[in-house]
Amino acid sequence: MMRLERVQAQQFASEMEVPHFYSTAAFTELNRHKAADVHYLLFGDGETRLGIILGETDEALKSPFSAPFGGLCQKKKQRLETIDEAVRLLRDYGRQQGKKIQITLPPLIYNEPFITNQLSAFSRHGSIRWMDVNYHFTMARFQQYMQVIGIKARQKLKHAMKEDFQFRRAETESDIRAAYEVIRQNRRERGYQLRMSLEDVLDTIRVIPADFFLLSYRGVCVAAAQVFRVTRDIYQLIYWGNLGEYSAMRPMNLLAYRLFEYYYNCSGVHVLDIGPSSQEGEPNYGLIDFKEGVGCQPSCKCSFEL
Repeated sequence: MMRLERVQAQQFASEMEVPHFYSTAAFTELNRHKAADVHYLLFGDGETRLGIILGETDEALKSPFSAPFGGLCQKKKQRLETIDEAVRLLRDYGRQQGKKIQITLPPLIYNEPFITNQLSAFSRHGSIRWMDVNYHFTMARFQQYMQVIGIKARQKLKHAMKEDFQFRRAETESDIRAAYEVIRQNRRERGYQLRMSLEDVLDTIRVIPADFFLLSYRGVCVAAAQVFRVTRDIYQLIYWGNLGEYSAMRPMNLLAYRLFEYYYNCSGVHVLDIGPSSQEGEPNYGLIDFKEGVGCQPSCKCSFEL
C-alpha cells in the first residue's frame, strides 16, 4: 500500500531524483523565506516511488511556490496507477492540512511521458485552473533557421544584421548587473514588474548554472537576456528585453538569433525553453506572434487544484 511521508530537505534530496532544478532542495531552501513553511513529501510502498515539494501560503500548498513550475518527481519510471495513488494521497494530505493543493506542471518538453501521466492523474482527481501556452526552440531547427522563421521576422532579422550590434556573453558581475538593468528598464517601459530583484538573481546564480547575454549598439547595451540551465539538456530563458528607443532597429530579432546560435553550438543543449506567452491562461497575442515568428514552437503548461 502506498504511503505518504513528510521528510526533511536532506532526506528528500538523498532519496529523490529530481526532473529539473526547481525541484531540488538547494533551490527550495534558497527560497524558503517566501513561504510560511515548506513540505517535503515522499510517496512509497516500502520503496520510494515519487515525491513533491510544497510551499505553504495562507490559501494553499503550492508546487511551485517560487519557480516557473513544479509537479511530481519520480525516482525511476512509474506506472500511471502509481501516480494516481500518489495524487489521491496528496489530495487527502491537503484536506488534512486544511489547504488546497495547487500544482503547475512543466511544459511537455521536459519529459512528455511522465508529464502526460501527471496531466491524466491531476485532471481526474482535481480540476484545471488554467492552461498556459509555453514556447521553446529546438536546437536542431537552427540548421535551417532562415527557412523556419516567418517572412516578416526574416526581414526584421536581416535589417538588424545590417546595424552595428555586438553580441556577447556576460563574463563579470558588472556585466550581469548591466544585463539586469536593461531588462528592468524594459519591464518598466512596458508597465510590468520583475518578480526577481537583482539580489534574488545574484543569490540564485550561486546555486544554479546561468548565462547572461548583452547586445550592444555603439557601446550602449540595448538588449539583454538571462538564461538558467534547468536540466542537463534544457536551458530556460528567464528574462529578455530591449530598450524601447532602439526597437525600430529590431534588436530582439537579432538577440533571438544569437541566443539560438550560441546554444546550437553548445554541446549537449537540445532545447531552449522560451517561457509562456499567456498569464493565467490569458494569451498575449503579440508575444505569441513574436515567438512563433522567430521559430519557436508551442506546448501546454497546465495548472491544477486538488
